[in-house]
Amino acid sequence: MRHPILLWFLFTTVLVMGVVHIVSLELYLYWRFPWLDIPMHLLGGVAVALALLLLLQWIPRMPRRYLALFPIVMGVLVVGLVWEVFEIWAGIPLIEPGFERDMLLDICMDIVGGAVGYVVGTSVASIE
Repeated sequence: MRHPILLWFLFTTVLVMGVVHIVSLELYLYWRFPWLDIPMHLLGGVAVALALLLLLQWIPRMPRRYLALFPIVMGVLVVGLVWEVFEIWAGIPLIEPGFERDMLLDICMDIVGGAVGYVVGTSVASIE
C-alpha cells in the first residue's frame, strides 16, 4: 500500500457518509431537510475521487496524466451520473417539482466534491 493516509481519509469519509445516510433514512431526515442531500453528494464526490486516486496508484506503470485533476473529476462525474440514473430507476418521480434543478445541483456537488477530494488526496499523499 503506497499511501495509507489516503486510505484512512477514504475510510473516514465513507464511514461518515454511511452513518449519516443510515440515520437520515431511519429518521426521515432527507424528507425533513431536503438540503441534506447536498453535503452527501459533496462527500460522495470526495470519496470517489480518493478511491480513484488509490486505485490508479495501484496499477503498475500508470501514466501520471491519469492522476491529474481532469481525469479524476471526469471519473467522479461518471459515477455521479450513474448514481442519478440509479435514483430514477429506484423510483424518484421524474414529475416531482424541481427534479431537474435538484439533479443538476447533485451533479455539481459531485464535481465540487471530486475536486476537493483530488486536492486533499494529492496533498496528503504527495502524488503530484
